[in-house]
Amino acid sequence: MTPPPSRDLKGTIVFDLETQKSFDDVGGREHIPDLLLSLAVVYRYSDDRYVTFLEKDSPSLLEQIHQATQIVGFNLLGFDYLVLDRYGTVGPVGIKTVDMMKRCEQYLGFRPKLDDLVTATLGEKKGTDGLEAIRLYREGKIKKLEQYCKHDVELTRKLFEFGLNNGCVYIEQNGKKKSVPAIW
Repeated sequence: MTPPPSRDLKGTIVFDLETQKSFDDVGGREHIPDLLLSLAVVYRYSDDRYVTFLEKDSPSLLEQIHQATQIVGFNLLGFDYLVLDRYGTVGPVGIKTVDMMKRCEQYLGFRPKLDDLVTATLGEKKGTDGLEAIRLYREGKIKKLEQYCKHDVELTRKLFEFGLNNGCVYIEQNGKKKSVPAIW
């Protein structure tokens, strides 16, 4: 377990969301807002608490995002915020967003998967993928969907903290562990 970072993160949140539909359902990546929010989980450093939001709670989720001093996630800029555009203005939050995927992509020259970074850095596994989350939603298994999303948020938080504490995270390439600067 990574020790908590020494930096004050009181206003920081870590978040991830899942969708109701797949890219195939909506006609491709150019229709991200049409994927629709099924569920989101936010971890708040201020009270060391995970909070779940359903689609009907999207105004409260947007409020959490607007009030945060820092927003941490994985592919927030290229996915999560675009899904949320359907529910209201995410607004100019880019400057206070730590999109770990984007920052690692800039260094690596390709889009890393969260699971690859988590496995190499923390020795943990993300588990299943977003299509499984859609299946859980469609089957009405909201508690299992919440567990899935919360697990992703926990791993994202641990990866973020590891990077803060160690100055880097890791990815395996060609059978070797490669250091990726944690520019956050």
